[in-house]
Amino acid sequence: MISNNIINIGSLEVLFSPEIIEQCLKVCQLPTSLLYDEKGLQLFDKITGTEEYYLFDCELSILQRDSDAIAQELLSPDLPNTVVELGCGAMHKTKHLLDAFERTGKDVNFYALDLNEDELRRGLSQLEQHASYKHVKVAGICGCFDMFLKNIDKFRGSSNGQISILYLGSSIGNFNRDSATKFIKSFSDRLAIGDKFLLSFDHRNSAELVERAYDDSTRVTETFEKNILTSANRVFGEDLFNENDWDYVSKYEEDLGVHRAYLRAKKDLTIAKGPMVFNFKAGHLLLCEESWKSNDNECREIIHNGNFVVDNVHTNTTPSYSVYVGSKSFPILPQIPKEASISLEEWSQTRDIWLFVTNKLLNDSNIFNVWIPLRHPFIFYMGHIPVFNDIYLSRIFENPATASKREYWDWFQRGIDPDVENPEQCHWHSQTPPKWPSPNELRSYEVASWQNHILKLLDGSHALSPSQKRILWLCYEHVAMHIETTLYIYVQSFQHPKQNNTLCGLPPSKNLKLKKDPSWIKFPNAQVLQGLPIRSDQKTKLNSEEPDEQEFFGWDNEKPLRMKQIPSFQIANRPISNGEYLDYLESKPADDKHYPKSWKVIDGKLYVTTMYGLLPLESYHSWPVMASFEELNDYAASKGCRLPTEEELNHFYDHVLHRKSETYVSTKGMATGFQQLHPANLKDDGTHQIFTGAWEWSSTVLDKHEGFEPEALYPDYTKDFFDGKHNVVLGGSFATVPRIANRRSFRNFYQRQYQYAWITARLAKSI
Repeated sequence: MISNNIINIGSLEVLFSPEIIEQCLKVCQLPTSLLYDEKGLQLFDKITGTEEYYLFDCELSILQRDSDAIAQELLSPDLPNTVVELGCGAMHKTKHLLDAFERTGKDVNFYALDLNEDELRRGLSQLEQHASYKHVKVAGICGCFDMFLKNIDKFRGSSNGQISILYLGSSIGNFNRDSATKFIKSFSDRLAIGDKFLLSFDHRNSAELVERAYDDSTRVTETFEKNILTSANRVFGEDLFNENDWDYVSKYEEDLGVHRAYLRAKKDLTIAKGPMVFNFKAGHLLLCEESWKSNDNECREIIHNGNFVVDNVHTNTTPSYSVYVGSKSFPILPQIPKEASISLEEWSQTRDIWLFVTNKLLNDSNIFNVWIPLRHPFIFYMGHIPVFNDIYLSRIFENPATASKREYWDWFQRGIDPDVENPEQCHWHSQTPPKWPSPNELRSYEVASWQNHILKLLDGSHALSPSQKRILWLCYEHVAMHIETTLYIYVQSFQHPKQNNTLCGLPPSKNLKLKKDPSWIKFPNAQVLQGLPIRSDQKTKLNSEEPDEQEFFGWDNEKPLRMKQIPSFQIANRPISNGEYLDYLESKPADDKHYPKSWKVIDGKLYVTTMYGLLPLESYHSWPVMASFEELNDYAASKGCRLPTEEELNHFYDHVLHRKSETYVSTKGMATGFQQLHPANLKDDGTHQIFTGAWEWSSTVLDKHEGFEPEALYPDYTKDFFDGKHNVVLGGSFATVPRIANRRSFRNFYQRQYQYAWITARLAKSI
């Protein structure tokens, strides 16, 4: 029987304690949680059946009408699904969603969470009497929200499982709008990217309608509110409050959109227990409960500030009431580092993205496939990140290898990057194991490595030397770069248009083809500063405890600081668009028409690869085209132009961003740093458009410049690629973290024939 399948997570005494009540009385209120004891839950169930309480019927009608659509929005088609309802009550409305879950044919673990075990058991028993499920497994959780949050991962089912949280009954209205945001954020802080949250909101309806809803003609609401006094007496262990001494007062403040339920003292009263003494004059008001009403903009702001994105809204128009389905959004990474070294918070945010990629996007259908020739399957990258951290952090900090997985070092230390023209030529790389470990083994290893190194080193209890901070920073940027690498490989896994990725939300809006050629910006002869400053004091440099950088970390090819003279030139205000590149290809003979790897031809129709699946290219003509250097260089030549040098591109970026000597400049609002998961729409308006969702090719060949020294902590980073076949790229894609994209000195590099990375280009001319 499901009514016997209840997990007690405890700590209810935190909510129902004399100390909590005393603190609330000091500010003239009682804890709202006291309303929901066993009798209170039964009374609230009666309230939902009154004629005046429109909220129940509004929500019920939405769930009856849209339950199948909501089920599709909440449940992952590929991952194990867990659904938890907060404050489940009698679950009359919930049944419609459970029925819809069952109809999907997907296995779902559903947990009903509530404070009162007897009422929870009664609700589960009633559900069992009216429903029999094959795919939905129902259980109860008895406890409070805080304890559930502490134990949330125990209910996920598996490391790559998806959790969907339901919070029905417009219960979010019990919080004011700031508190509602904090409440939602407390869940986003514990959920994984892509996990879901369903919230129902009562909107700003007429004052008359709201007032009647909270002051029904049968006076059930009054009995419910007065029951809070009985609950308080139970906590204190004696009858301090007498219901007959208090009147129920219902007030709706229409300008604020909040209804408040009070108890008003009929006479002068004294509430005393031990040292606790409260004197209430006749007419004194005690606040029992608030019910905030919010319009659509206010609801969306609450959800957005709680770090969720709205996927869809299901609305009842009269009265106005809505159910919002949202997903945990990507973290808002700091635009400008608060300090030179990496904080645990920033690394945790970036790790959340890595876990989304490896726990959700990568699955049994794609994880062992080689989606880009000359690259490993995804499974390699799942092991490479924790192994890299394990090797370098164990070496610097003399920590033991994680979880005794020393053999992983031989398999995952370094990936392959062969010469595109001659794959037989390749730098040193790890051996391929006879059999790859399972994804779950590597997920467990990543967690163990994270706990063994990062959590331990950044918990605030260690005084780290400069070189130790630098190796942590190096490991962080290595993770960040591989997130992007894994994602541009991932989009190649889409093989037909019916595939899609709902985990990233709704596809971006379609855009129109550009009608004008790019405009040109002219620059006279100039000196361009390149790189980061290093210390000139050789004695200091010989000290391994001192970093080379004066303030910020930089890779070896970013140093030293140097000045470059560039002649006058002009440069296009925006990159080359998909539509422009398509027109160029269509003008070529059929046997010379080669589409970029960022496009796919299926049944004669062109599609663009995206985080959302394959989308019709005709709908995204104004996105920047992403292709190899050679492809875009040929396009430039066809226009009588060339691609800019590294110095010219940097000079143009300096001009647009108003950069001078700053190491970092914000790119807030641009298509980088996971601010969106797709390129930007290029514009015809002549504005200077950079960070449009892709890196930008330069014509500068990666080479050893004056003053270059291999990174002592990771000497293989750049020197293996001084082969004359790699070019420098600048900027960043939509999947480049701000710490990299916003650092002026950062230089990425790719082989000129490499076709898969998110790199575009803009035209340039010499003057």
